[in-house]
Amino acid sequence: MVDATVLARINAGARQPVGGRHAGLMVMRDGDGQDRQEPDWAALAGEFGLVSVPVDFGRFNDFQDLDALVETVETHEDLTGFVFALEANLHHDPEAWENRTLESYLDALQRFTTSLDSWARNNAQALPVQPTWHLIARLLLIARTYE
Repeated sequence: MVDATVLARINAGARQPVGGRHAGLMVMRDGDGQDRQEPDWAALAGEFGLVSVPVDFGRFNDFQDLDALVETVETHEDLTGFVFALEANLHHDPEAWENRTLESYLDALQRFTTSLDSWARNNAQALPVQPTWHLIARLLLIARTYE
């Protein structure tokens, strides 16, 4: 099982950042192989009185078959687990992602959302007036590889 964590607020009297600067920076390598400085979120969480709490995402801990998993998304909780599975899949199988950076992923999401009418027609599906949790999950999954 994948060890997922979320941050839970435990200290109402937590310190506030001073001047928007924190000493806790780390160097991360993005999907394009570029190094960038990024906040050390665990260190920052401690500054705000937050701690890690283990979370079990049930069936969403199996992040290998996202195509099958997306078909099971029906509720807000399902979508939360699916987003966790997407993130885990990106870390464990980055080659399966055409859009590995936030910029390229959001660009693909925007372009696909713009052409959603055509996609629905081509797949013999009706475009719902009110989007479903399943449709949102499908949009997020398709943006992973949409060109």
